[in-house]
Amino acid sequence: MPIDVHTLALLVHNNFGIEIVTMQVIFLPSMRKNLLPTVSSSLALVLMIILNSGSLFAQEDEYGVGIDGTVFQGREKLSGVKVTIKTNGKLFSESTTDGNGSFEHKLNFDRIYRVYFSKDGFAEKYVEVDTRNVPQDQRKLNYAYRRWKVDLFRDDLDVNYGVLNRPLARVVYIPGIAGFDLDKKYEKTIRPAYEKLYTDVQNALDREEQLKEQLYKDYLIAIEDGDNYLKEGYYEDALVQYEAANEMRPEEPYPIRQLKKVNQLIAESQGVEERYAELLNQGDIAFDANKWEESKGYYLQATELKKKEQYPKDQLAAIDKAIAAELAAAESAEQARIRKEYDALIMQADAKFTAAAYSEAKPLYQKAQTKLPSEPYPKQKIDEIENILRSQAEADKEYQRIKAKADKAFMDKDYSNAVTQYQNALQVKPNDGHSTARISEIEALLAGIAALQAENERLARAAQEQKEKNYKDFIEKGDIAFKARNYPDAITRYESALEIFSDRTYPKDQIKLANNELAKLEGLDKQYQRVMAAGDQNMVSKEYEKAVSNYEQALTFKPGDERATAQLAEARNKLASIAAALAAEGKALNDQYDAAVKAGDDAFAAANYTQAILSYERASDIKSNEPYPREQIKKANAELAKLEGIEKQYERVMRSGDQNLASKDYEKAVEYYDQALNLKPNDTRAAEQRNKAKAELAAIAAGLAAQQKALNDKYDAEIRSGDASFSSKKYAKAIQHYETALELKPNEVYPREQLKLANSQLARLEGVEKQYERVMKSGDQKLASGDFEQAKGFYEQALDLKPNDERAVAQLNKAKAELAAIAAALVAEQKALNDRYNAAINSGDASFNAQNYEQAKSSYQQAVALKPSEAYPKNQILLIEDKLNELAQQARMEEMAAAALARKQEQYDQAIGKADKLLASKDYVSAKSVYAEAQGIFPEKTYPAQKIQEIDGILAGLAAADAERKAAETEAQKKEDQYKEMISQ
Repeated sequence: MPIDVHTLALLVHNNFGIEIVTMQVIFLPSMRKNLLPTVSSSLALVLMIILNSGSLFAQEDEYGVGIDGTVFQGREKLSGVKVTIKTNGKLFSESTTDGNGSFEHKLNFDRIYRVYFSKDGFAEKYVEVDTRNVPQDQRKLNYAYRRWKVDLFRDDLDVNYGVLNRPLARVVYIPGIAGFDLDKKYEKTIRPAYEKLYTDVQNALDREEQLKEQLYKDYLIAIEDGDNYLKEGYYEDALVQYEAANEMRPEEPYPIRQLKKVNQLIAESQGVEERYAELLNQGDIAFDANKWEESKGYYLQATELKKKEQYPKDQLAAIDKAIAAELAAAESAEQARIRKEYDALIMQADAKFTAAAYSEAKPLYQKAQTKLPSEPYPKQKIDEIENILRSQAEADKEYQRIKAKADKAFMDKDYSNAVTQYQNALQVKPNDGHSTARISEIEALLAGIAALQAENERLARAAQEQKEKNYKDFIEKGDIAFKARNYPDAITRYESALEIFSDRTYPKDQIKLANNELAKLEGLDKQYQRVMAAGDQNMVSKEYEKAVSNYEQALTFKPGDERATAQLAEARNKLASIAAALAAEGKALNDQYDAAVKAGDDAFAAANYTQAILSYERASDIKSNEPYPREQIKKANAELAKLEGIEKQYERVMRSGDQNLASKDYEKAVEYYDQALNLKPNDTRAAEQRNKAKAELAAIAAGLAAQQKALNDKYDAEIRSGDASFSSKKYAKAIQHYETALELKPNEVYPREQLKLANSQLARLEGVEKQYERVMKSGDQKLASGDFEQAKGFYEQALDLKPNDERAVAQLNKAKAELAAIAAALVAEQKALNDRYNAAINSGDASFNAQNYEQAKSSYQQAVALKPSEAYPKNQILLIEDKLNELAQQARMEEMAAAALARKQEQYDQAIGKADKLLASKDYVSAKSVYAEAQGIFPEKTYPAQKIQEIDGILAGLAAADAERKAAETEAQKKEDQYKEMISQ
């Protein structure tokens, strides 16, 4: 039906228990339609908890947020309601509403609070208040959120209160209003669920009201029928109706009065003598069969009818004597049995006590005490155990407190403090394996960190010293060349120095001076041609920043030159394109990250915590340095642990950890094992697996460090050998060492520049042409063998010897083209792989959302095969396996239920068949008993009840006929006696 503004406000009120009235939070007093007050007109305020945000209350020592209010049940103020406030899972404060249903609390800043309202017989509600994010300059104010009116729902209605496991609302600080308001995003997510709860509660109340009305109608019908039967003299029928009415409304006195009246009439209507004889007969039959209680009942009834008769009294005395004898014999045997059980329990308990298994011994002693309460020994041992357990509990509580501090320090990487706390824990629990293992782990970590820091510092110092040495050497050689007026060589040296320290001004100034001097010697045109050639070479090698510098120098020689201007513009365009591509790539990465975070947030808000975790993990894979996804994963895991239980959550994260350990993603494995240890802090399995992953990471780090050190050693050795050969003017040998060093570290500047110098010196000795042919030959060999990077280096050396040489340029372009083709192929291959992977993921997600789990699993397995290191498809497969197991379990349960129903149906059919046969053979009592058995199997079926009613009618008719027969016989005997008396006269 269409919902107008007023109706929607009522729905929202009853869903949340909230109405907005003059800046107050009103929890309406009743859910009955005719009691609902008018709601404020602004739908924009519905669902909002608007307290007196920003208003001040009386100054106190500490600033914060004050809350108070009243709790109702309907229109009545509800006392005894527990108002519990928790933060970070721990109790912050607690109170109970007084006779006026009032409560009052004060909250501190920088916390997230949950305010719970609970009382037996009512469904618990809570509101989340986030007092963080208040600006520092606003914290010397006290905020008040007052006059809450809370209406609690009854918890005995047949509705699902699951939505109340989530906050009724979330209140956060809003900078724009300098106060607190509702989280609008959360409000939108919670509203549909609360609307459904309201509808369900309303329907349940309607059903309850209808049931009461129908019950009252049935009661009135039963009274009316009973009165009619009583008037007409059908006492048994009247008795049935009054008994039914009394069951429907036991508080009504009228049915009880009528029952007494009917029973009195029935008793008066029966012949006392006939009833007395029948009772004695039934009592004697039961007495002979040793059915003492049954016979006692008959004799007691007979005594009530004829109080002076001695026979039933004697029989009652005989029954009491027989019962006493049986009880004495049974009691003796029972005492022997109890003593035997007591001794066995004491033996078991003592064994457990000796083994220090106190928690197992105590229930055995308690059970023994129930067997023989007068025995003092069990009580003594129980007291002794309780003292021991109390001491152990206190020690364990202290241990847990210290261990929690130690674990927090460990997780915060405050290792020194953690070691101290673990040592304190060992003082309380000396054999604690967790603390011992953590101390060993910390010692190993600290040793590794210290060694790694020392090595990194050594390498950094060595690298800095080497850079300073190289820089100084280039400057010195540049100065020597400058003084010798070898300006090209000087420029090369100074440029090499600038590549090492680009921020130093001396080489820049010297390059300008050298260019000026060179320009004087060469002439502006030659100098122009030289820097333009260098710029063109930079463009070929894609060194666009260098190209810009050379073209700018060319324009200093020939201002406004069209070619230099055009080349400079092209170089700058290339740099801009690269920057744009990097920006686009960064934006795409950000978009993927934002999409994954949004998917996680949406799933979290919908309480789909498993899906939220997977989305947050995907976001963390995209941006591993972002803390938000990791924090949300912890929160989702905590919520999931509440829903599915710690054990199930533990097994889930352990399975993910094991899978990442097997796939050698050790960092991810450590994260999962840490989550498992948060759930079960002392779990040895999680600790062992975590240690395995940590050991693998340490081994990898050690291996990488060893490899890096070995590489550094080899590089340094080649540089030293190259420098020694260069100093000895063995330039060919120096070139070999510098080339080897460059192969080891391709990005290093020093060996590349030394190669230029060595080639230059060798060219002077050998002649440029011979040197040129030698490096070209090496380049051609590398090109033929497919080592395109090395070939490129040799051709660049050739161009240093003969700038603009067509053959060297052509071969260099070939090498670059091959490298570009390889790079393009790798990019295309990676794109194709990404496309196939994303297609598999999209297909899997679509099938998963459609609950086609087998197809989804197949798609995710394809994704894993394409990218084995990706966690998302692996986690989805684990989730699918859980769902498939749940579906299989559900199918098994349904199958078992169907089998049980079939067995019940078979038992019912057999009972009905047997009862029908007994009824047909007129064995009414047996038939009635079997029909009752059938009715017990399926109480909702009407056939057995109908047949029982039919049999009761037949038995009543037979009883009436028998009574009539006996009356006729009595009357005939009376007439016979009168006749004989008349004859005798």
